[in-house]
Amino acid sequence: MRRLIGFFPFLFLIPIVGCDSSLLSDSAREEYSETFGFTRATENRDNLFVGNTNGNIRLIGVDNLREVIVSGIKVVQDVTTERASERIGEIRVVVIESSTSLTLRAEHPQSSSTTSYRVEFDIHLPNSWRVTAESVNGSVAARNFAERVDISIVNGMIDAYDIKGDLRAATTNGAIGATVYLPEQRSCILGTTNGSITLSIPRTTSATVSASTVNGLISYNNLPISVFASTPTTLSGRLGNGSATIILSAVSGTIGLVGF
Repeated sequence: MRRLIGFFPFLFLIPIVGCDSSLLSDSAREEYSETFGFTRATENRDNLFVGNTNGNIRLIGVDNLREVIVSGIKVVQDVTTERASERIGEIRVVVIESSTSLTLRAEHPQSSSTTSYRVEFDIHLPNSWRVTAESVNGSVAARNFAERVDISIVNGMIDAYDIKGDLRAATTNGAIGATVYLPEQRSCILGTTNGSITLSIPRTTSATVSASTVNGLISYNNLPISVFASTPTTLSGRLGNGSATIILSAVSGTIGLVGF
């Protein structure tokens, strides 16, 4: 069964604003890049934090992995390749290790009208770790994690696939797509200001469901949901025994809940 709730044909256009923008003037067209890579032992650790300003983050959970494998690229754009290469050393990937956690953070000067800095992360780690990723300008993708995943972005998309624990994801300007196998007593909380949300879950999921949008469309498909209440912009209901929690919220954007 497909249920449609609320439709607003006109959306307000809200400017995308984020600090440290990577946009350059027309005079800055040359690029210089360097790759980086390293590993860290997992030991007794079970927690990863990744922080970035400009650039994408990709996180891959791997069964029984005995080390964290980090690779990526540092990029500088400037008016000449020579100037860009001179500034590449201003980008640092800071690594902080403790007995229980690993922190990775990209650091560089603020971008200007002539110079832009970007760092792309590609990280493989044990899928039993808890993961937190934050970025200002850039998308985050997370795959195959059994524990909690937290993602926070200002400008960028979030793609979370094969999540088997808690998921909390928020972006100001961007869409969120997620496939979650939500255990009992766990939660999936997704929110965006300007963008759509699509959440795919098994039909056998047991959870209370709450969804709301200001300007958009809410739909659910192929799910045996018991609807408690609905208005043109809200939906509340229950799947199964309601043991887990699903909360979806948007300001300008559609929300879709799909069963498989």
